[in-house]
Amino acid sequence: MSNHQSVIKEISNKLSERKNSYGSFLIKSFIQKQSPNWKNIVTEILPISSQDKYENTKIWDYGDFALVEDLFSLSNVLKMIEVPQKSDNIIEINGYNVEFQNENWSKVYTYDSGKGPFDFNWYCEVYRLGTNTPNIGYDPLIAVDLPFFPDRRMVIKDFIGIDIDRFSDAKGIILCLPNYGARIKELNIGPTKIRIEIEEKLRKSKEIIGKLYCEKDKKIIKEDVTFKNGVGTVHIGFKPDYLQDE
Repeated sequence: MSNHQSVIKEISNKLSERKNSYGSFLIKSFIQKQSPNWKNIVTEILPISSQDKYENTKIWDYGDFALVEDLFSLSNVLKMIEVPQKSDNIIEINGYNVEFQNENWSKVYTYDSGKGPFDFNWYCEVYRLGTNTPNIGYDPLIAVDLPFFPDRRMVIKDFIGIDIDRFSDAKGIILCLPNYGARIKELNIGPTKIRIEIEEKLRKSKEIIGKLYCEKDKKIIKEDVTFKNGVGTVHIGFKPDYLQDE
C-alpha cells in the first residue's frame, strides 16, 4: 500500500471513529474560473461539532474568482477525499463544479488548542492534499455588494480562516480533524499550586484526567489532575521556573 493510500485509510478510519462527535462538515473554497468549470485554489474541510449547527452558507462571486461555502455529510466527505485521484475529479460545491488536481494526501501537523494557524482553537490534526496551483497573486478582489479584499492572499485568512503567514502551504485541500472533547480555558500558576479550568464540550469533567509534570531544581512533581465543575487544582509546594508548552 502506498503512503498516499495509507493516509487515506487513516483519515477514513478517524472519520468513522468520530462520526458521533462530528455533525456536518463545513466546506470553504477559494476557486478560480476555468471554463466550463472552476479550479480549486484552496479548500478547507472542517467538521462541525455534533452539538453545533452552521447556517447561512456564503457565496461571494467576484467573476474570475469565487468564495464558496457548503455543508457536506460524512459520506460526501469520504467521497471527496477519493475524488482527486480519479479521472472524473469534479466536485460540486454549492452549485459550482470544482476541479481538483491529482495529488497525494499527507499528514501535516497536530496543533494544540489556540496554537495552530486556524481560527477554531481546538486540538487538531491536519491533513493536506498538495497541489501545483499557480501563485494566487496580490491583486485585489472587488465586486458590488461584496466585501473588498485588497490582496487575494487575505482571502485565505479572512474567509477560509487559515493564517498563511503561519501555514504557507495553504493550497489544495486542507482537512482539519478537531478533538471537540474539552480544552484548557485558563491556567493559573501560583506560588505553591496550579489551577486549571477546562471548557467542556463533548466530554464532562468527570470523564477527564489531566497529567501534570513540574520541576524546580531537584524537585519533581508528577500528578494526575481531576476536575470538578470544570476546575482542577494541584498543590505542588513551589512555583516552577518556567512553563514548557508542547
